[in-house]
Amino acid sequence: MNYKVICEASDNKYYSVRPSDIRAGQPGSLLSTFGKSEIELAAERLILFFQSYGCWVSFTLEELQLFYERNGWKFKEPLFGLLGEWFDYAMPFPCKREVSEDFVVCDDKGNYCITDLFIKRCLSAQDPTAFLEMLNKVEGVISEHLGLDKPSRPN
Repeated sequence: MNYKVICEASDNKYYSVRPSDIRAGQPGSLLSTFGKSEIELAAERLILFFQSYGCWVSFTLEELQLFYERNGWKFKEPLFGLLGEWFDYAMPFPCKREVSEDFVVCDDKGNYCITDLFIKRCLSAQDPTAFLEMLNKVEGVISEHLGLDKPSRPN
């Protein structure tokens, strides 16, 4: 086991990084952090779940499903790529990460917790403002070439 399981409670917040320290819910938040957009979406929504609690709580799939429903999201593979095997449609076989890369773990009672590897990987996300600036430049060049007004993006 090359990771540390992080399961806090609202009255026992011991891990130095807080859920609010991770940028989530904004365009490009976890862009290229996990290498696959489906995994990044699952990770981002999981971060938003923890942000709603203000700590790294243990959770059940039922609790996560309620959070998804409150936000109007489909509850399809909410832990995709973060736990165990996952299927990459570009490959003819399931992909399984190394044991040392487990981001979410489940105990024998069906309670899920994240690991310090998940938190560190999310913290490694690049600042999305560079991505948004690149998009604005590309849109500006295209709009200028086509003689259109440049669309404005919120910052």
